[in-house]
Amino acid sequence: RLDGVSAEGRGASFIISLRAADAASKEAAPNADRLLPELSRLPHGVILYIARDKAVVALMRRLVQDFGGLQLHVADCAAKGAAMARDLRPDAVVLDLDLAADGGAAFLTDLRTDRAMRSTPVLGVSSDREVPGVRGVAEVLHRPVSVTALAQALTRALGGPTAMRAAS
Repeated sequence: RLDGVSAEGRGASFIISLRAADAASKEAAPNADRLLPELSRLPHGVILYIARDKAVVALMRRLVQDFGGLQLHVADCAAKGAAMARDLRPDAVVLDLDLAADGGAAFLTDLRTDRAMRSTPVLGVSSDREVPGVRGVAEVLHRPVSVTALAQALTRALGGPTAMRAAS
């Protein structure tokens, strides 16, 4: 089943309902680390993901669940994200730059004025290909974001083994 909603100036969202996986698909799950090797090597850490799109949040939860060492916390708006960041002290933040009218500037200012959070890496995600480097964001990922690009960016942000090899 496919449902969709479109609002002028806001974009469109789609919901796709599929039948549950059969036994053959379940048998393939243990081989997922061979299909997406970048995810099987993700470093451990606490990630705060600030995004409203339920489908993307569900995908992120599934990736973290399937591939291990990350603990994911989700906020659906920048204000909740700021409060959660103060409480959690995450190792990295993934921020949907399209979430707030200011492109996350207020959240980033709040984060950077907190001495304990000042050096926390923030990965921005944007659908705007023309978005320049955003002050306070370590890296901007452009939609659609591939699983490989996300895994590599998280590894760099968390200082994992891939980031260390690339730096040497």
